[in-house]
Amino acid sequence: MKKVMIVDDEFLVRLGIKSLLQWEDYGYEIAGEAENGEEALVKIEKIRPEIVLTDLMMSPGDGFMLIEHCRRNYPAMKFIVLSNYNDFENVRRAMKLGASDYVFKLTLKAQELVQILEEVSREGERGNAGETGKKAADTRGSHKSGSGRNRDLIKAGILKNLMEAREGYYEVSLKALAEYPGCIDFEEPWRILTITLDNINIARCSGNFLESDLLRFAIENIINEIFEDQQKKEVFQYRECDFILLFSPEEDKEDLQEKVEEAFGRLCQYVQKYCGLHVSGAVGPLSRGIRLLRKRVQDNDEVLNHRFWNRREGLQWVENTVCNSKTAQMPETDKTAILERKIEEEGIQEGLIFWETLMEEQGRAWSGEVYEFREFLLVLYRVLAWYLKKGGLDVGHILDSNGVNLETAIREYDFYEDIKNSFHQLQEQYLSFYKEKQKRPCREEIVEVKSFVRAHYGEKLSVAQIAGMVNMSESRFAHVFKKETGISFWEYVNQVRMEHAEKMLKETDLRIGDIAEKVGVDNPNYFSAQFKKRKGKSPLAWRNMTERGSDRK
Repeated sequence: MKKVMIVDDEFLVRLGIKSLLQWEDYGYEIAGEAENGEEALVKIEKIRPEIVLTDLMMSPGDGFMLIEHCRRNYPAMKFIVLSNYNDFENVRRAMKLGASDYVFKLTLKAQELVQILEEVSREGERGNAGETGKKAADTRGSHKSGSGRNRDLIKAGILKNLMEAREGYYEVSLKALAEYPGCIDFEEPWRILTITLDNINIARCSGNFLESDLLRFAIENIINEIFEDQQKKEVFQYRECDFILLFSPEEDKEDLQEKVEEAFGRLCQYVQKYCGLHVSGAVGPLSRGIRLLRKRVQDNDEVLNHRFWNRREGLQWVENTVCNSKTAQMPETDKTAILERKIEEEGIQEGLIFWETLMEEQGRAWSGEVYEFREFLLVLYRVLAWYLKKGGLDVGHILDSNGVNLETAIREYDFYEDIKNSFHQLQEQYLSFYKEKQKRPCREEIVEVKSFVRAHYGEKLSVAQIAGMVNMSESRFAHVFKKETGISFWEYVNQVRMEHAEKMLKETDLRIGDIAEKVGVDNPNYFSAQFKKRKGKSPLAWRNMTERGSDRK
């Protein structure tokens, strides 16, 4: 396997080149990197790379000095210049000093780099060995590269299994791990640092996001570089947005904490600068024995889950963090019914204000788990969205500054504070668009259709029938209705039917199937699905809840 060294004073350039391809697949390894020519010379003396990718304008020690010195002292070493578009004069000078080729570093593609590496490698081999020797070396390099890459992947997979293993599966995993020994000796003291990417799905929605594989390579490379002083360590992706650093600390706790927190601070800066993401982290207590691995991962997860309520800067140490135990407890009163009455009696503006009040109150008083709080907010969202749609406003298309609607914000933001901020942004837009919709008079044909639907909601309705009534084609009618109301014709029909269904559920003892039939829905299952889509509960559960609410009064 050929050794490659990267020399550039921009961390992003070094990271990008390292992350550009699976080097081992092509018979190369990144044996070292340096920020300038002087640092490179020191490392080259130890590493002796076959190929050096180097920038030219660096200090102390520029690329010209580096090339000239190495061509004199290591004549077999090959240089590829990392160039900018406006750097032709400097590239020409570097080529005269002995550089083999150059690439434009800001637009470099993986296949282009592989091709240049192969050409430069062949140039070196022609000067040192015959074609037969070259083929043998290529075969050995290919075999070794595949084995090395597979070892890392298999080892990471085994460690992930151990983190999730139940009792009884440990022996199998431990036996498998013994075949792929790593840097960590679990019989010696070790710690685990969980690094999680905050709001990763929100970043995807905003569009400013690296592809999954490139992101994984970038984060793993950053972690390895930042924590390079930890000689015994394993770094790998655990879940989509979680990375693990397993390490054997060599310092006592006080010195270690200061050192790790300083490194984590730099990690946060690098990930923000080069990947556009924020990270949170938790360090587990000093442990010994591999059977504690799963427990330590769970402890870290618990600490990180609690950051939803209180965004914390910096690194959290599990032994110094108290997580209050939470028992699921939904609100005693039906907040959705109160929100509905508020909107019905006082209008959308007051409903929006009350929605925010409910979110604030429950956020302070909630004693359930985070996912249950999200579900509670989603139920409130469905009520609000239904009334806004009824007024001609589709909230799914109104986005906050990160490009997400309120439903996505509730599901995906990792912090309660971010959900509140998102709602504040969207609240103003809802009200503005809603008022604009209310000002604009609806076409007479659509007013006629809406009146007809309200009078005949229990009958069989069809688009062809309604379109003919207002002298439009079916496609034209569907387009005009949605443009005027903000929702499709069938969404409007379902709204009207569900309104009457709610009234029957409250005021009668009719069976669910009978109510479905009376509001014009032949299939009770479809009726239940539509009702739950609007209310967040099945018809029977909603009726029981409403009855309990009446009993409390």
